[in-house]
Amino acid sequence: MSGVGSAERVGPAEARLAALALVTVLVAYGCWLLARPFFGALAWAGVLALLTHPIHRWIGSHVTRRNLAAGLALAVVTLAIVIPVVVVGAAVIREANKGARMLSAGELRSRWEGLKKANPRLAPVLDRIERELGLGATTSAGATGSAAAEGGPDGRRGVLFKTARAGTEFLVTLLALFFFYRDSEAVKGAVRDLLPLTRRRADRVLRRVADTVWATAYGTLVVAGIQGLLGGLMFWWLGLPAPVLWGVAMGLLALVPVLGAFVVWVPAALFLALEGSWPKALLLAAWGAIVIGLVDNLLYPALVGGRLRLHTLVVFIAMVGGLSVFGAAGLFLGPALVTFALELRRVWRVRGTGGRPLKGANT
Repeated sequence: MSGVGSAERVGPAEARLAALALVTVLVAYGCWLLARPFFGALAWAGVLALLTHPIHRWIGSHVTRRNLAAGLALAVVTLAIVIPVVVVGAAVIREANKGARMLSAGELRSRWEGLKKANPRLAPVLDRIERELGLGATTSAGATGSAAAEGGPDGRRGVLFKTARAGTEFLVTLLALFFFYRDSEAVKGAVRDLLPLTRRRADRVLRRVADTVWATAYGTLVVAGIQGLLGGLMFWWLGLPAPVLWGVAMGLLALVPVLGAFVVWVPAALFLALEGSWPKALLLAAWGAIVIGLVDNLLYPALVGGRLRLHTLVVFIAMVGGLSVFGAAGLFLGPALVTFALELRRVWRVRGTGGRPLKGANT
């Protein structure tokens, strides 16, 4: 009878615990549904807060009022981001429109035909490329482009919706960034409290994740930006069309490991060589292989150092997977999430050894 009584006393407690766990899961899921539309904006705000923390810290050392310091830091960072984006974006749009006019005028088609006449032995290969890329339809590209530009009512509504959504996400990012600046210590403490780890281990995990974000941002972004700038300048120097557009393309491709700016400048150099512009082709190839290549090989290790402790293949999968899951913010969140997973794996291994340091571990 004592066993039955004991079971009766334990049963309600276990039922309450199960109910509490169920409510917790449901509430957590509801909070996730609420935050999901703003996840990209919040992720960008967190990344920007981490990367620009020195700016806010410097302003905070001269301005005692927290709200004012956060507002000034937000204004500086916003101007530093918005002005270059607007300037470069306007140049890219202008060159894209110029390229669309070239397509409608048939300039690309005539240049391609001239290329085949100048290289009859390569004509079958160029014909195959033409079929694969659909270059035969360039004569009707102008009409298609103009129709797409006019769009219908549905097309205009779609553009307006996307513009409004992008503007809303940008405003949410700025709002969240302001509070991340103002309440940085509280945010850090809240994230630490969410981790079921000791303070020392939680700080270690957060430090490694922060190092990954720093290395990804300053290493990858700075190097990609310089490579895109150098490539665009060479395109401009050689008189190639749309240097800003292709410079941006090279910078974006340089963000992805394994790929790089060569995806743009190698075909351009080959195109120049096939046209008979050998000096320009050799100059572009030398500039890309030596100057742009050295930026990646010398500047990237100097900026990153030992902060990004991930294999190149792992970084590639993390970035591409992050982009597919989280959007543009996944470029940073992907490697950060992988680093967090590896640190948790390390914590479990340490617990499995009874708290003894792992052999060869760098603690």
